[in-house]
Parts: sequence; C-alpha cells; structure tokens
Amino acid sequence: MNLEKTINNVKSLCESYVEPESAIVHINKDYFIMKEPSDYIFINCGLFIPAPFFNEVDVYSVDKDIVSLTEEEFLKYGGLGEKYFGILVKEEAYTFGYIDLCDCKIDSGFTELKESNNPLYNKIVEIATKFMC
Repeated sequence: MNLEKTINNVKSLCESYVEPESAIVHINKDYFIMKEPSDYIFINCGLFIPAPFFNEVDVYSVDKDIVSLTEEEFLKYGGLGEKYFGILVKEEAYTFGYIDLCDCKIDSGFTELKESNNPLYNKIVEIATKFMC
C-alpha cells in the first residue's frame, strides 16, 4: 500500500461521509486518539450505523449501502452505535476496524475487526480496499 497516495485518495473522496479534517487521525500504540503525530494513522473510509429493528447496518462511504445481518451477527455489532470505519496503518502493516471520532470520551479509540466471513466485515474490507493505492 502506498500510504501517501491512499491518504490523498481518501481526502479527495471523503466529503460525502466526513469532514476532510477527520479523514486522517493519529492513534497511539494503545489504540487511543492523539492530537499530534503518533505511532499509527487511522484512515477513515466511512461510517456505519446499526438499525436495530431490521438487523441491518447502514454503511455510508462514497456510496450508501445496507448490510443485512443475522440476529447473532447483529448482536455483536448492533450495540456499537454510530462508528467510523477504515484502515489502521502501523509501521509496515495495516488492519481494518472502527473508531469513535469523539476524542472527548475517555475511551475513544480504535477497535480492530477480527477477520471473519461476517457480511459487515466483508463490506468494510471491500470499501476500504477501494481507497488503497
């Protein structure tokens, strides 16, 4: 992945789902948001919002999509509320996950998504990899 090209790609497309200033976030080794340069960089690729009555998750990025989940899958993600998802770049590696961008909360930080065959995980990876260069 070419980090500079990926960041420029995200910033050029992000206005449909987030303010450009929130497209790139600094994260420390404990996965918490930092105000200044730090160990890792989170590249914001979109927003997901659980819809409890339908066992669905609305996914907003360059395009809007709806991901249908089983009741069991929804229980795993439904209680999360509104979260931004994307790519966490750490040294020479990267991973996918989500974050609460409100750094006013003491527990605002990045949560890594474990690789699975879950439709939400697959959708997040599909969208995030479209941004990668």
